[in-house]
Amino acid sequence: MDNLWLSTASIIRRIKARLGAGMRNLELDDDAIAQILTDETLPTLSVYFPKVIHYIIDMKNDMVDGQRGLYYVNTPTQCLGAEVLTSLNGIGSSTTFYDRFYRVCPFEFVLSFLQDEIANWTSIPYTVHFRPPNKVEIAPNPPEGMNDNRMALKLKVAHSDFTEFHPGLREYILNLAACDVKLDILGFRSVFTNINTSISEIELGMGTFENAQQEREQLLEKFRQSMHLSANRRKIWTEY
Repeated sequence: MDNLWLSTASIIRRIKARLGAGMRNLELDDDAIAQILTDETLPTLSVYFPKVIHYIIDMKNDMVDGQRGLYYVNTPTQCLGAEVLTSLNGIGSSTTFYDRFYRVCPFEFVLSFLQDEIANWTSIPYTVHFRPPNKVEIAPNPPEGMNDNRMALKLKVAHSDFTEFHPGLREYILNLAACDVKLDILGFRSVFTNINTSISEIELGMGTFENAQQEREQLLEKFRQSMHLSANRRKIWTEY
């Protein structure tokens, strides 16, 4: 059984096999195809299915030029969006559901939820606005006393490679990658639709490539309709 986790190499092998590279030479070598996947396919997928990470803002050291409420974020890949996860200054609870569930006393289990509800009612409803390329604005401005504290954010960032995507997106990834490669090959072949030789005219195979743009647009529409498949978004679970 093939590995469900895709890599750049496995995507290249799939594309070349589907385009008949074993029977004829393609205009692009492996390095050129890998560059297309990095420059086109990976960023597009990251927009619709971003990677979500937890990030801690140091509200003193990360401040932008002394502007309270505006902070730098330093992520390994491009940041695409942000939201407040929780403040780490004593407001709210960091107790997980797992911790609550395995408490021996049922009263403590219920009390922990009541404490969280009370904390939510009394806490300040902070919101965060992402300012490209690497800043976030937290509103309302945190009070002066919070400058030495921290706040946890949930950041949407670009994926660094294809292995970070959930296997449920496998066919989407392969189909988008094929479209992106087809469009580049189409660009080459459009220059010479027919090649004249001393014997006869040779027609280049264009059929599988001419619909690549339309196929790509259809895929992007499916992405917009299927963004709930992202492993980082809340799902609805149903039991039968």
